[in-house]
Amino acid sequence: MEEEMTSKERYLAAMNLEVPDRVPVHSTMMNRVASEIGAKISEVVLDGKLAAKAMIHSHYKFGYDDIWPCFDFAHGVESMGGGAHIPDDAVVSATPAPQDVIDNIKDVDMPNPWKDGRMPEMLKSVFLAAMEMGKTVPVISMVVAPFTFAGNLRGVENFMMDLALNPDLAHEIIKVSTEATTIIGEAQVDVGGEFVSNGDPTASGDLISRNIYKEFAVKPTRKVTDFFKDYSGNPPLLHICGDTTDRLDLVKEAAICFSFDTKDDVAVVKREIGDKMCIMGNVNPATTLYMGKPDDVMEEAYTCIKNGAENGGYMLAAGCEMAPHTPDENIFALVRAAKTYGRYPLELD
Repeated sequence: MEEEMTSKERYLAAMNLEVPDRVPVHSTMMNRVASEIGAKISEVVLDGKLAAKAMIHSHYKFGYDDIWPCFDFAHGVESMGGGAHIPDDAVVSATPAPQDVIDNIKDVDMPNPWKDGRMPEMLKSVFLAAMEMGKTVPVISMVVAPFTFAGNLRGVENFMMDLALNPDLAHEIIKVSTEATTIIGEAQVDVGGEFVSNGDPTASGDLISRNIYKEFAVKPTRKVTDFFKDYSGNPPLLHICGDTTDRLDLVKEAAICFSFDTKDDVAVVKREIGDKMCIMGNVNPATTLYMGKPDDVMEEAYTCIKNGAENGGYMLAAGCEMAPHTPDENIFALVRAAKTYGRYPLELD
């Protein structure tokens, strides 16, 4: 069936709480795309041209509605004294800055995305993706939200202790991280990444309390949200891993569009915040997309659409990043579910 909207038109309609022609599919195909061109993850995270090739190929193959030319959360801290652990063919992780950097955190050098570490390759991948399909497909810039950036820079365990025992230091690291996040995202927007996604896994209810989230994460997240909305002209996204049920009202204060994990109930998220912000989720990326069958994906996606898509303002997505080597047929099923069940006006039992 020929579609009435381009992917970008559909995406923007959902983001602006309007009703598109059908439910958009928000891709979390990051590291998963490497195998599509016979590459290892360690190759694509070091080569912007190869990264763009993998992302573009995967978009055309599977037919979801956006494209992510970025792969991991370590690129910022690499230029601020931290580092990245890059396995041969697994997800990259950040390594924290040494103590002397933390002791002098107010004087730490800000990242230069045009020169530092792997960031020029990241910008190359965003640019090439935007040149290929940016007129009709949303190109996503990926940044690390200030709270999680601070945890990567400090080391998550140390950062968790700072929140309780040395809150002044935690606030200072978050302040520095907020500035770094805006610098990195700004550069991606400049080369064509019009839609900025803030990843904030450390802000999960599985790691921190509602009170900690309120005190340390809401204001810096809102600051970068407002900056990127003004700078890019498009609503930014926020993704938090784990259970966020107890802080949905705070998420509404911090963000404009919210991507949520499988521990949240779509119906609850829709009821609590879906009238005020675009929501996206939350097919299980492990038990359903990675280990399940296409029928399992279709069934769970149907439930997500039924509970989340009424009156628009919703995108179908995995609850978090798809695992490397997630079966092709399950990714096809996710897109098929949106096209089968997600056409407006919805006709679901």
